[in-house]
Amino acid sequence: MSRHLITMVAACVLGAPCTAWAITFQLTIAPSSISFSDANPTTTPTIAANSTVAVALRVSGASSTQAWSVHAQAAGDLVSGGNSIGISNVSWTVSGPSGGTCQRPCSCYAGTVSKVTSQVIFNGTSNTNNSPVCTQTYTLVNSWPYAVGSYSQTVTITATSP
Repeated sequence: MSRHLITMVAACVLGAPCTAWAITFQLTIAPSSISFSDANPTTTPTIAANSTVAVALRVSGASSTQAWSVHAQAAGDLVSGGNSIGISNVSWTVSGPSGGTCQRPCSCYAGTVSKVTSQVIFNGTSNTNNSPVCTQTYTLVNSWPYAVGSYSQTVTITATSP
């Protein structure tokens, strides 16, 4: 059986505020890891993760024109011993924002995980109320050449303001 695990790491420690200039971010990611089960590539060319990932962000102290964004970047490819699966085989769709409100428009974005470039997953301007949530649904492109193993990788999710 082949299992694939991705661990999500918040750059702002879960529940702890981080500051950038006058802005304070409270970034919450749940769950902190997801996995993809083994499946026959002929009948299941794309494997859905075992759970969606909720990325919630509370922003305070921002001016009405101050932009902020949340980015994700992998530390490398999925690895198991000496074997690897390109991290670009992992992508996500998105719904939201939900559960909270942005004082100005904010958006959630779908994308493909990258080890080279950080990917925008959420952005907006000004403060948020009650931590709006972007819900990500991850999938892995399944392929016969993948060697059997238990693969893992870390994706760091960071909140910033330019």
